[in-house]
Amino acid sequence: MNRDDNQTRVQAARWDARLRAPDSDRRDRADFREWLADDPRNVVEYDRLTAAISLLRADRQLTKTLPRGRSPGWRSFARPTAIAASLAFVGLATTWMLFIDRAGPETILRAPRLAPSTVELADGSRLSLTPGSEVRVRFGQGLREARVVTGAAQFAITRGGDRPFVVTASDRRITAIGRVFAVGLGPGQVWVTTISGGVRVRCWHGLLPSTAELPAGRRMIAEVGSDNARIEKSI
Repeated sequence: MNRDDNQTRVQAARWDARLRAPDSDRRDRADFREWLADDPRNVVEYDRLTAAISLLRADRQLTKTLPRGRSPGWRSFARPTAIAASLAFVGLATTWMLFIDRAGPETILRAPRLAPSTVELADGSRLSLTPGSEVRVRFGQGLREARVVTGAAQFAITRGGDRPFVVTASDRRITAIGRVFAVGLGPGQVWVTTISGGVRVRCWHGLLPSTAELPAGRRMIAEVGSDNARIEKSI
């Protein structure tokens, strides 16, 4: 198991706990759908978790409802049948979620090593990459997202109605509130600078995801792999 897979499994467990909490609300469910759409592996790991929970419940329920006096042979046949039914249901749910939540095809944008590059996206937003940077963009139903792979980029976004503009960089997820902001990667760091309007930065470490609101004219420098971050005035 590599580190990314383990992190995804931890995130899936946190989301399951959050969605089952009595104070879970509509915003939690919307953020959960964004997390599912962020990476197909998220769907797979969450379904593995729910499959395991379903199996445990099926086994517990079967144990409670088995008629007394039945032979061990009947018991050994009935339990795998209930488990198989649970797996079949989870398999169908996985396929359905993949069709609904997965965003459209990914577009890879790369700037030359010695020159910046500006690209206009399908929704009219403009993306300016620093030299040598790479950003991957996916637009789908209900979501506009970009992922900073290397370097940095400035985003000048258009209003998207019910489609938020979300940028991921390493283990941070940045949701646009305003119109212009920049996101970049450094050695062990993610930085976010707000220019016009603010952003919401989400971190996946700790017991539950933490969220920080970053107003205009601020810069956040966050450590990869931890909740640690500092906020300062941007120059």
